[in-house]
Amino acid sequence: MGVFFLVYALTLPVAYWSANISLYHDGEEVADGVGTEFTFTASSGTTLKAYRKTYLSASAESSDDDSIVHYPVVYLGGTGVNMYGNIHRVKNFLYPTLTSIDAPIAFDVFTFSYRGFLPNDSFVPNERNIIDDSEALWNYAKSLYPEIVRPLLFAHSLGTGPASALLEKLGGSDEGPACTGLAMPYSSMAQCISELGYYTPMVFLYLIDSWRSTSRVKNMHPDVPLAILSAAHDELIAPHHQTTIFENANAKYKKLLYSPVADHNDLYTPIYRNLDTYLEFMDSCIARAEVS
Repeated sequence: MGVFFLVYALTLPVAYWSANISLYHDGEEVADGVGTEFTFTASSGTTLKAYRKTYLSASAESSDDDSIVHYPVVYLGGTGVNMYGNIHRVKNFLYPTLTSIDAPIAFDVFTFSYRGFLPNDSFVPNERNIIDDSEALWNYAKSLYPEIVRPLLFAHSLGTGPASALLEKLGGSDEGPACTGLAMPYSSMAQCISELGYYTPMVFLYLIDSWRSTSRVKNMHPDVPLAILSAAHDELIAPHHQTTIFENANAKYKKLLYSPVADHNDLYTPIYRNLDTYLEFMDSCIARAEVS
């Protein structure tokens, strides 16, 4: 018995390292000049690098700067995607609105690399500090705009975990988001890992960050509009996770945008197969972003 516990204790560090690498593996994207790097300070005092890019509507491209209304967007990406990849992927959320709206508007997107992701790879990621860092980015972005403007909150895959935590924490006041879009969210990380492992016994499952998103969206403010993207051929997060999040979310206005042909990284198809619903949701986002 003593030998068993000794082996078990010696295995724990390896198991913890393996779990973290599996959950928080970095992407290989590099800066390409499409955005602007900046820094913000987390609640722990850590300075983190982040990225910003502005996307213009069709009418804004031919308008003078003073007539363009800017809306901040905080985007939390998935694992395997650093901030350089995030800045491209968020356009999947925004492009249909930018091409269809008549008003001269701009979405100013703020995103960052989680700790352990380039160029913030000198820090160790975990659930608590990713949530705290995401909130710090949120506060930074919000501080750059008048108090009459609420930022929009979008997230994909792993990023739907901290986004759900922000929904619970920020509430529906002027501190909270104008709306939230969650692409391929998960009910909990333990459930995801169990399904990917075909429910084989995993002694070290408790070492993986819990990310209990279902319980968090139950506590979101009902006034925050919510859209959930879901893909039938998602090889990482099964569609029933999105249904669970949708059914449990405490939002008066919520939409499930489902595609029977999309996969985990396909954000376009769930939107275009439900384009009218998506545009209606984005109208509610823009309307609520302007605090009366």
